[in-house]
Amino acid sequence: MSNLNSDPGRPGYSGYPQYGQPQYGQPPMSPSVSPQTLPRPWYPYASWWCRVNAYLTDVILAVVPAVIVASVGLVIATEPTRVAREQFGPSAEAEPNSLGLMIAVLGFFVYLAIAVSNQVILQGRTGQSLGKKWVGIAVIEEATARPLGPSLALARWGAQLAINVVGNYCLLGIPGLLNSLWPLWDAKHQTWHDKVVHSVVVRIRTGEGGACVRFGHLSG
Repeated sequence: MSNLNSDPGRPGYSGYPQYGQPQYGQPPMSPSVSPQTLPRPWYPYASWWCRVNAYLTDVILAVVPAVIVASVGLVIATEPTRVAREQFGPSAEAEPNSLGLMIAVLGFFVYLAIAVSNQVILQGRTGQSLGKKWVGIAVIEEATARPLGPSLALARWGAQLAINVVGNYCLLGIPGLLNSLWPLWDAKHQTWHDKVVHSVVVRIRTGEGGACVRFGHLSG
């Protein structure tokens, strides 16, 4: 896969031939392309399904370790109550184990650390979270075709969280749902949090017919 940060001498240079223009004596360019070589505004925008698959991958990578840690903590925290009920009956209660409570709370920080490292730092510097790398898409600045950088990536992630929190707790989930579905009819396949930081999500690795690579299969 091409490196979105490659810049041997001029802005936007990636070392690849221009999109749709194979070099002399060379076969047509492979399906792998670099966003910097694409003539704006003709980005190969990522499909909604590609974005969903990348998002779910990133969520799983952050949530599963956090749930494991929190579950271990809860088991330890409730152990005194379990022992008390075995000895004195089902209505017995006991003070929770403080170490277990600390471990359970640690689960949240495990999630936060993984999410920030993946979706802010890694994605900001390279254009790809682990999920986006897996399916062959990248998030870039629309104007420069460059990775957002950690600051804009943080703003984008924060906008997404804010929309989801407002949607879930204040407006029956409607804003969060609309934000997630917006790429289906948006001309640039942008979500609202893309529009906040002027980012677009593009394909940089494709299968036959321009389909996005997903879990070893093709997704249109």
